[in-house]
Amino acid sequence: MTTLSCKVTSVDAITDTVYRVRLVPESAFSFRAGQYLMVVMDERDKRPFSMASTPDEQEFIELHIGASELNLYAMAVMDRILKENVIEIDIPHGEAWLRDDEDRPLILIAGGTGFFLRAFHSADGAGA
Repeated sequence: MTTLSCKVTSVDAITDTVYRVRLVPESAFSFRAGQYLMVVMDERDKRPFSMASTPDEQEFIELHIGASELNLYAMAVMDRILKENVIEIDIPHGEAWLRDDEDRPLILIAGGTGFFLRAFHSADGAGA
């Protein structure tokens, strides 16, 4: 895992409770479609979020964060993002990524806002 400082370049409301957040990392990074990152709140508090951007989009990281007054966990992250110009992330995490050389049947189950489209676009870009 790598900890990166990221500049918050935009925050847009997609719906009443989902925000599109675009981050520009200070240095190069890599991940696979299906992995996630952790937003570093402090030394002992890191919060997981799926990436809506694809691994080919190396200039930025896009997050779709579902946050409302009913979800204080995510709202605390959004408050940080809205107040700070730079946030820390820990990337990549997770083993739920598509393996090109796998010949077994694939079952995808996802909840949240970013996993399916990211994996779909990644596979589509590879000619699948």
